Amino acid sequence: MILGITGPTGSGKSTVTSYISSLFGKSLIVDVDRVGHEVLTLSFIIEKLSDLFGKDILDEKGNISRPALAKIVFLNNDNLEKLNKTVHPEIFKKTERIIKENKNFYDIIVLDAAVLKKIGIDTLCDRNLIITANEDIRIKRLTDFRNINYEKAKAMIESQRNICFGNFYTIDNSSGIDCIKEDIKKFLNI
Repeated sequence: MILGITGPTGSGKSTVTSYISSLFGKSLIVDVDRVGHEVLTLSFIIEKLSDLFGKDILDEKGNISRPALAKIVFLNNDNLEKLNKTVHPEIFKKTERIIKENKNFYDIIVLDAAVLKKIGIDTLCDRNLIITANEDIRIKRLTDFRNINYEKAKAMIESQRNICFGNFYTIDNSSGIDCIKEDIKKFLNI
């Protein structure tokens, strides 16, 4: 089974992903954010992005400086759209390749992706799941478990207001993983 998991920051996607992985004999978790970071190291992507946004996004070694790129794209929706149009197709291709290379070796492959729908990798999945949680809970998780200050946690949540997570099966994780284990098993038919 190829399972896509999405949802806003602080909702508990990674915790749910780990739990689901534990329910199967052989599982592979694909962190699509990490795939995105790898895509930013491809020479043709570096070239395209530096053409689009200037050489200031490069570090002293000529690699993409993610903090410098973030300053340019997250304050400007047009720039964010240009970034997405450049990197999302490559993230899709790389994720598709990972699935093809591994699907015969695992009982389940779980794609953990905040922008599953926007990239289009939901189409690679047999099933898709949205994990949600109350905003106050999400802020608390970000500040307590990821050591992010309140203002940054609030800004991260605010930046996702307009993201379409999809019209998939949804599980509310506000009360924590122990309260949703049966819902997850029901969703997975196990």
